[in-house]
Amino acid sequence: MAGMARLWIKRFGRISGLFGKGRLVAMVVGLLLAVLLWSGRVPGLSALVHEAETSRVDRVATLVKPAPERDDLVFLGIDEASLSLTELGEEEWQSSEVLPLFRKQWPWNRSVWAFVIDRLAEAGAKQIVIDLVLKGKSDDAEAEDLLVKTIAKHRSKVVLAAEWEPMPGERGAARTIFAEPNEDYLGPLEDETPFGYVNFWPGKDGIIRDAIYRMSLRDAQMDNLERHPDEHVFESLSAAVGRKLGALPPDGPQRLRYVVRGRNLAGVKTREIAPIYPPISLYKIFFEETWKGEFGEGKFFKDKVVLIGPAAPIFQDSHTTPAGMIFGGQLHLQSASCLLSDSFLKNAPPHWNWIGLIGMALAGGLLVQWVKNPILVFALAALAVVAWLMGAIFIGNQTSVLMGASRECSDWHRWFSSGSPLNSFSSASSAIGFSAS
Repeated sequence: MAGMARLWIKRFGRISGLFGKGRLVAMVVGLLLAVLLWSGRVPGLSALVHEAETSRVDRVATLVKPAPERDDLVFLGIDEASLSLTELGEEEWQSSEVLPLFRKQWPWNRSVWAFVIDRLAEAGAKQIVIDLVLKGKSDDAEAEDLLVKTIAKHRSKVVLAAEWEPMPGERGAARTIFAEPNEDYLGPLEDETPFGYVNFWPGKDGIIRDAIYRMSLRDAQMDNLERHPDEHVFESLSAAVGRKLGALPPDGPQRLRYVVRGRNLAGVKTREIAPIYPPISLYKIFFEETWKGEFGEGKFFKDKVVLIGPAAPIFQDSHTTPAGMIFGGQLHLQSASCLLSDSFLKNAPPHWNWIGLIGMALAGGLLVQWVKNPILVFALAALAVVAWLMGAIFIGNQTSVLMGASRECSDWHRWFSSGSPLNSFSSASSAIGFSAS
């Protein structure tokens, strides 16, 4: 035992001599500080670092090669112009059979949706997706009958919306139920109108990163119980669209590879999501001047998937994505676009992040041991940050894998296991630098 102790003392002396008096201790202290920071054991600061890292991963996700933008996806928005018709003169909208119904109080008479479906179907639209959950029956029996008959007439083209909605359970425990469209709109089981749920589930920060294309009732309770093999699985609205076009919706959360468009803003390259699948005012398809001019008497809609949905502030149907704010209709089309092109991003396996975490922490420690000039240390650290970001983008482009803490973790050990090698390097370098100064 005494001989082994002398051997360790001798080795420690060699290492200490390599790094200089006190610097080995500084390196160990710095690495411990980095570990504590990333293990969530530094109240407040750890959360801030994790938020910054999540934001960085989101930024990388918008800078990798985006999913391809599709020309066959169109969003007809129920916007302010359609609700008020202020862009038309009174004589112009009164001369239409349908537009006077737009002037009524929301929700509109359901005969509007019959007219919309009929007009787009006659124009040759491939799919007509109604992004409104039409539950139950309205008070207008004539309008109901017209809509039922119109959907039946064009059933092969129509996709309806459903939703998962919370309902108070026993002893105040909330449970989730599946709300389908009016059963009269669905028709017979052997020839049922396709439908899908409109829900997306944002992270704790309110940002939508994933789409869940398939979900059972047990999945919806979010209780981590395994799905029964015989349990019915419902599909999302975008999954219903994709399935009709030949795609097979996957199980589990899928990180969306959002379609974005490059733009130079004040000399800075950025990516924008709002111009992708922008809303076209719904009223225009019933105003003959735009129907003939802008839409070529309907030819514009031929062989296209046309989604009709809210696009006005009163509907509160705007959602935050890593690339910016978009309407719900745009989000559904983004989700469908990713599904149709199989364009998803994946989180790095835990062992990737562990290797990178430890490696970059050691690299940061060695940097401040070998480079004596503090200014040069921080300059090299900044270069390493840029190199890591460029490398993360390259890896994302080549493998669709996102490096870093891109998952939300509720407990510290899961958080640490998905920690950022980049921030490990930065925190270790900074901590050691300060300790050794």
